[in-house]
Amino acid sequence: MREHEVRVPGIVGRLTVSEPGIVRGSRLLIDGTPAKKASWAKYELTRTDGSSAQARLLPSLGQFLPTLEVDGTKYPIGPKIPAGYVAIAFLPLVLIFVGGALGGAVGATGWVLNHRVARSGLSGPLKVLVMIAITGTAAGVFMVLASLFHRAIGR
Repeated sequence: MREHEVRVPGIVGRLTVSEPGIVRGSRLLIDGTPAKKASWAKYELTRTDGSSAQARLLPSLGQFLPTLEVDGTKYPIGPKIPAGYVAIAFLPLVLIFVGGALGGAVGATGWVLNHRVARSGLSGPLKVLVMIAITGTAAGVFMVLASLFHRAIGR
């Protein structure tokens, strides 16, 4: 799991945010260990003067990584993904409308993989080609699984 460093002035420790997994969301880490939770979605950080600061990870639609908010100030995590890449990354989710739960599962996997490619160090044209290939592969996998399911139930 990749981690991204976030520089927040006046906070003790090295802050990093882990990328979300398929099941688990992003995590806030201080010096490599999970940050202390103040409540369900909030974390308690220590300032250099000894006082505490409240932090939370805010979802960022299409960016795959959240935004860190510390006492009302927002700190983006990693560079912003260009809108064109975000649009291509969302293409596998069309399978939700075509194939219900099966399409959703395959489409969500394709979406996650596309976002990982969009955040990778590949060149722009290569990113587009790889994301289109992932989308096509997701569609192919869906077709094979749907066909197998159709045969299994005998219709």
